[in-house]
Amino acid sequence: MSWWTEFKQRRQRGRKQNEAARRAEETNKRVRRVQREQAEQRRRIETELAICRDVDNAYDEREGCPIILKRGEQVIGVGHGSGLVEVKAGRVRYEGGSRGVSFRVARGVTYRVGAHKGTAVRDPEMPRLLCSGGTVVTTNRRLVYVGPKYTREFAWDKLVSMVETRGQGGNCLLLAVSNRQKVSGVLVGDRYDDMFGRCEIGVAIFQDTLPELISELEAELVELDGPAGLAQAAEPAEPEAQQ
Repeated sequence: MSWWTEFKQRRQRGRKQNEAARRAEETNKRVRRVQREQAEQRRRIETELAICRDVDNAYDEREGCPIILKRGEQVIGVGHGSGLVEVKAGRVRYEGGSRGVSFRVARGVTYRVGAHKGTAVRDPEMPRLLCSGGTVVTTNRRLVYVGPKYTREFAWDKLVSMVETRGQGGNCLLLAVSNRQKVSGVLVGDRYDDMFGRCEIGVAIFQDTLPELISELEAELVELDGPAGLAQAAEPAEPEAQQ
């Protein structure tokens, strides 16, 4: 075997080793990401289960509540630093241009012959931020936003739908209610799961379906810790050693 052939073989083995190491690193990154997501999901489910099983102690009243509670109303959670959003029509912008010919009439004077064509284009509807720096209170009867400019109530007996979307300021939870024509909601950012979970518990208590919600959360926890969840986060195989 010539030195050139041996050199090419060594270079090929090095490339294979580098490629195997790169694939192993990508797999490790994916596994770590899945494990973080599963840990966060497990934390959320366990927190919701703890609240469902002991609603009376879900919130420490000594911390203070920014709203006056109604008789029989229980606080499930309080979130600070939120915002109020409302779905509004998009802004109108003008798109177009002109076409024609310019003639010089005299020194410093130009006459233009042509036409100007354009159209008004409206951006799509989206949740727009009305107020920031507020507090969201979730109870067994309603969700209330208390902010420096606006206060808005979403009663569970008027609730039509809850939708996660993205709008001005980040992730939003839109709550459509039958007593308000415009759809509005709260800005939740990266706390969407926690906010939605509190609302889900509040609606379940109001509709007297809390046992069903507990069963669903327990099933999610079993599935997360079951073979499918464990297989998803299984450690990848070590890169093969090249001879």
